[in-house]
Amino acid sequence: VAIYRSIVDKNVATEMARMFTDSREPFVLSRLTALKSRGLIRADADLRAAAHALSTLSFALAFNDQILFRRTAKSLKRVIAVVAGTFSIGLAANKAESGDS
Repeated sequence: VAIYRSIVDKNVATEMARMFTDSREPFVLSRLTALKSRGLIRADADLRAAAHALSTLSFALAFNDQILFRRTAKSLKRVIAVVAGTFSIGLAANKAESGDS
């Protein structure tokens, strides 16, 4: 109901976006920040953008794929593994940044 209402009511959409951002993104951003402080994420990575993308994707997978499209757990796990691998490659610090030689 809330998603439908957000399509037709700008105020509902604004509140849903705020709630989504406030409830999901800080957790992901905190985790990414911790990884960056350990030298595992490149220095120029935009962690806020990455946290937003991961939060949005996780909602899409949980709601759209699981509830609306009835994807199997096996299918979702495969997608999540590919996305995690792609993000880890894209965010990875190079050897000079991480201190590895």
